[in-house]
Amino acid sequence: IAAGSLDRPNERAFNTGPSLSAPYVAGVLLRMKQANPQATRDDLERMLKASLVAPPDFPAQLRGKTGFLNPFRAISLAVAEGAGRSQAQRN
Repeated sequence: IAAGSLDRPNERAFNTGPSLSAPYVAGVLLRMKQANPQATRDDLERMLKASLVAPPDFPAQLRGKTGFLNPFRAISLAVAEGAGRSQAQRN
């Protein structure tokens, strides 16, 4: 996670580990669920994994399982699937 500082906005500190990533991912999942309330746990997991961005040097067997979370893509997938379900329910 790259975090900025209010008093030095052009500087970033990089930190790793579950104590930072868990609340970050939980926040993204919350936004995904808000965008698509009908999404199941399996739906959210699938969309979250689909949003991962793997660096070019990642081994092929790790792609889609690990990588950098793209929160914009994850939430966009939830919005799109929610809109698709709403449209299907109206028909």
